[in-house]
Amino acid sequence: MKKACLFFCALSLMSFSFKDKYEENLRYTSDTLDSVYTPLQVSISWDRSLNILHYSYPEDGVKNTYIVDLENNKFYKAFDKKKFVDKFNRILNRQYTVENFNLGFIEFDQKNTSVFYKDVGTVRLAYNTKTGRMYKSKIPEIKRSPYRYNETFMNVSPDSSRYIYAFNDNLYSAHKGDTTNVVQLSFDGANDHSFASSRAKQDQKTSPFVQWSGDSKYFYKLIRGTRDIKDLWVINHLDEPRPTLKTYKFPMPGEQSAFQYDFYIYSTDSNKLKKIDISKYPDQEVKVVRFDFDSQSDYVYLTRKSRTCDKFDLLRVSTLTGKVFEVISETSKPSWTRRFIQVNMFNQGDDIIWWSERSGYGHFYLYNKEGECKSQITSGDLVAWNIERIDTLGRKLIFSGYGGDPNIDPNYKRYFSVNFDGSDQHCITPENADHQITFSPDNQFFYDEYSTVDVPPTYAVRNIDGTLIKRIEHTDLSPLYATGWQAPQKVQINAADDSTILYGVMFKPFDFDSTKQYPIIACVYPGPQEDYLPMKFALDHDSQQKLSQMGCIVVNISYRGSNNRRGHQFHSYGYGNLRDYALPDCKYAIEQLGEQFDFIDLDHVGIYGHSGGGFMATTAILTYPDFFKVAIGVSGNYDNNIYTQWWGETHHGVQLLQDSLGSHFESKIPTTIELADNLKGKLMLITGDIDINVHMANSLRMANALIKADKEFDFFVFPGFGHGMGGEYYDKLIARYFYNNLITPSKIN
Repeated sequence: MKKACLFFCALSLMSFSFKDKYEENLRYTSDTLDSVYTPLQVSISWDRSLNILHYSYPEDGVKNTYIVDLENNKFYKAFDKKKFVDKFNRILNRQYTVENFNLGFIEFDQKNTSVFYKDVGTVRLAYNTKTGRMYKSKIPEIKRSPYRYNETFMNVSPDSSRYIYAFNDNLYSAHKGDTTNVVQLSFDGANDHSFASSRAKQDQKTSPFVQWSGDSKYFYKLIRGTRDIKDLWVINHLDEPRPTLKTYKFPMPGEQSAFQYDFYIYSTDSNKLKKIDISKYPDQEVKVVRFDFDSQSDYVYLTRKSRTCDKFDLLRVSTLTGKVFEVISETSKPSWTRRFIQVNMFNQGDDIIWWSERSGYGHFYLYNKEGECKSQITSGDLVAWNIERIDTLGRKLIFSGYGGDPNIDPNYKRYFSVNFDGSDQHCITPENADHQITFSPDNQFFYDEYSTVDVPPTYAVRNIDGTLIKRIEHTDLSPLYATGWQAPQKVQINAADDSTILYGVMFKPFDFDSTKQYPIIACVYPGPQEDYLPMKFALDHDSQQKLSQMGCIVVNISYRGSNNRRGHQFHSYGYGNLRDYALPDCKYAIEQLGEQFDFIDLDHVGIYGHSGGGFMATTAILTYPDFFKVAIGVSGNYDNNIYTQWWGETHHGVQLLQDSLGSHFESKIPTTIELADNLKGKLMLITGDIDINVHMANSLRMANALIKADKEFDFFVFPGFGHGMGGEYYDKLIARYFYNNLITPSKIN
């Protein structure tokens, strides 16, 4: 009894110490620093045919507004802010000051760009930047076409001749104004194969999602059925007056049930709905390709992907005959990169841009409608990601991508221009930073916002070919630095193969002393679909900066297999090894940092993460129990065999077997639960009780295995929380656990 009392007293003392330390560092939270940090604010005012934007910039404590008029090549201050606010207050009887007034959205006059309009409620103010005159103006009326039918359940054809509706999961058709001669189009609708929207009530008429052709001759309908998919449940214990049960469909890896896709085409000539046979792969995934169905109603385009995730097809379906033509079919081993895969159709289907990793990097290829590859469009050691603009007349495109320059961090998104024949490929956003661009209405200009974790956003206005027109001022960080705030540090280390370069970010306490030693904590997420490595500027990246202020070093590193930005080999590194692939890189990276920096204490190493990061953190302390001393796993998928089917099968693998059981799928993924016997250090598991993404069963099964292994650990449930975690209590819980078990003990020892 005395021991228990002493232990309680010790925890109490440490808790008070933590509280003082934590509250002391609240001055460095994003909410607190927002009052000091005044970022440059660029507001887009490009509308219709005008190439004009405006931005605000703090000068002597006042946000002044500047206008960039690309039509007339003018850059000027919009107004004297004090005079502008005085006129604004006088006309509208307001009490704004120059400090708290924010201009917000404005719209320029189409004929006289010296005049802009500001709408305030039902009042429109006009302001002339040349004369300084401000006056009330009339808000133009928005012409709204009257709703063609009174009933909201009607999905009306473009020519208004007929309408479609859903009732009891089936489709019905009727002519305009005719409510008696209704034709039932489908007869096999059911709750798990419904022609209605997912939220439709069984006994009510609802407007279904069907896509009409522009000539009103056809519509198509793709159904993702859930037949045979088993249910999963969570209980909301906080619901009043009684806890409630939520039931949802959740296919798991290796199960014989999967989403089933059925495709239908309706013809107004026959007034019938026809099911199209698009089958090829067992349990295939089908999607409709974006194309101009308004002007081209002869065909519908679909993609078809095998459940084994290595085969991908493009289909063209005739709306007249229902005939299916396989335009392109390609295999990518071990699997396609799910996030980047895309198809672009234009010139009425005569030109197809197809994305493929056949060269080892994701690139665009030009095909014709017959499926013949005409040219490779993009090339090099870069991953082409998303097509931002297609110039069909000039036969060129602008796309976002990663890599392409050995001197540029391959994790930064940049933008490129290239001709359809692959010539003149060049970067139009050259800075070594993460970029985001916005085009002008005529696509002749764009403004480019770019930043890094240690450099605040800078804005540049460029010609469409990347030529710099004007670089707008960037944010002054001196008031922020005056508070003691420091930017995180970018780091580079080697992967466990000693050849692959890994990129990361390191956060230090703002009272950092290089003569001292600090515990190091890894904030982890293994991917493979994304690594969540901080790349843009922020005051605090998911509270990692705030955690470091407790007296530790926090690192976030992108491991092999953790993202899809560095080529097919890098991304698929963990295929077939979903539990363990990132761990050797993580451990080796921390060891290298300890060798590079004397202030890192490798005897006190912690690790934490959320979701995939939660299972990685827990797996790490069970795999390297003598290296990692403290771990926190939040909402972790510790048993990926009961996590979602697409994730486990895409990134670990699934086999289609033919044996005595017949044709069936099989997937078996090693679990973190199997390692429970190895625990030596401190481990806390956190979960929400209504998580429908990573079900709470993952954390409970992990806890059960630890109990069976007679291990001490901590378990925390956030009642009423789903998969998303956050908030002050959550941040404090993590900080307290590391402070009491890793940071403070390191100072004692």
